[in-house]
Parts: sequence; structure tokens; C-alpha cells
Amino acid sequence: MKKLVKLFVFVLFVAVPLFAQGADSVANAAPAAATVTSERAAVPAANVDASSELLAEIALRDSLMSAQQNACSVEKDSLRNAVEMERVKSANWEQSYNTVKKDNETCAKFLSTTYEASEKNKAQAEEERKSAAMMSTSSFIGGLGLGMLIMWLIID
Repeated sequence: MKKLVKLFVFVLFVAVPLFAQGADSVANAAPAAATVTSERAAVPAANVDASSELLAEIALRDSLMSAQQNACSVEKDSLRNAVEMERVKSANWEQSYNTVKKDNETCAKFLSTTYEASEKNKAQAEEERKSAAMMSTSSFIGGLGLGMLIMWLIID
């Protein structure tokens, strides 16, 4: 339906100047000669108009099809570029994720090693503190015992 409307509009625009030229020639010629001339000219003009209309319609259709084909190829190229960009982004994200994962694993190892060393140092410090307290206590008790022994020997 739209094609018919477009064809009608096209024919109307092409036919108006042709009819205007025919009206000028009829006004200048004699009425009897104009009737014969216009009838003879109308038949070949109609054939020429129909073939020129057909050629114009084919040219218009070809130009529309080529424009649609160009639009489709541009859209296809843009979609290909978008897919390629997404592929590149995905590769970058994957590489970034792997780098962060590796860094996280390294940090976790260092943190666990540091934590273990800290706990070991705390346990060792606690043991040394207990050992030092035991030494000072045993030294004090030994001193008391020796002092009592000496006092006993002196008093006895």
C-alpha cells in the first residue's frame, strides 16, 4: 500500500510538469491541429512516461535497497565491534581478577605466617616469663633454706 502511495506521488510530481508543457503547446497551436497532434503525442508520451516511471521506480527501489543494505552493514559492523570490545573487556577483567586473586593468596600466606610467628613468640615469651618466675622463686626459697641452715648451725 505504501509503495502504491509513493508511486502515485512520484507519478504526480513527474506528470504535472509534463502536463504543463502539453498545455502550453496546445494553447499556441490551432485547435484542430492541437487535437490531432496531442492525440499522436499522447500515445508515445504515455509509453515514454510509463517506461521512465518504471525506470525511476526501479532506480528509487535500488537506491532504497542499497541504503538499507548500507545501514544493515553498518549495524552489523557496530555489533561486531561491540562484541569484540566486550571480549577485550572480559579478558581484562579476568586478568585483573587473577591478579587480585594471586595478590590475595600471597597476602593470606604472609598474614598466616606472621600470625603463626607472633603466636609462637607469645608462647615462647610466656614460657620464658614462667621460667624466670620459677628461677627467682627457687632462688629465694634456696636462699631462705640456706639461711635457716646457717642459723641452725650457729644457734646449735
